[in-house]
Amino acid sequence: MTILLSLIVVSIIIALLLALMLVDRGRRNTHLQQVADQLGLRYRPYASLSQPVREARFRLIECGQFRHFRYLLEGSFRQRPVNIFDYSLVNQQGTATQTVILLHCPLAVADWRLQLWQQGWLHTDPLTDPELQPLQTLSAHQKPPALRDWHLASNQPGRLHQGIDALADWCLAHPHLHIEYAAGMLMLYRPRHELDAEQLEQALIAADDLCQRLQSIT
Repeated sequence: MTILLSLIVVSIIIALLLALMLVDRGRRNTHLQQVADQLGLRYRPYASLSQPVREARFRLIECGQFRHFRYLLEGSFRQRPVNIFDYSLVNQQGTATQTVILLHCPLAVADWRLQLWQQGWLHTDPLTDPELQPLQTLSAHQKPPALRDWHLASNQPGRLHQGIDALADWCLAHPHLHIEYAAGMLMLYRPRHELDAEQLEQALIAADDLCQRLQSIT
């Protein structure tokens, strides 16, 4: 009898937690739809990664196991095509979900690839596809003093070394972000962090600023 009562109590607690999660998720979806309307973006519940994004082989996507996500905001911001979505993956610490800002950012060097971050957190496993063209990490003497503890890598490290000073203050102002550039697309996100709907406009402004800086050095 005691075991049965314990199971009932545990089941009730789990049910309540799930209900609270669903209510919270519903509120988030509502707020996202409202902000999407304000920004002139389209809200789509449940979407999948597009083929161009898969083929870009961003490290976050390559280490992830999911090809679908709960929502997608898409459209243009300051005349740049943008996508915003919450992307989840499973790592050693459990499931991590983060809001991803992805925007079209064409550069003069079309095949340039970049990775910029201060603290690494993505780890490959035997099931992760190996990088076709591993990026080269800048050595300590190639980095500005303020970015000595950052991971700065590119398929053209010389070009990144020449232009990194133009990006340094932006990186220092956003130390928690992971930044990747590939196939004409700029990806930004903060690991294990979902942006509030009200923060999305400022995030897009910051992303557009970084894109302009990249365009100025290529």
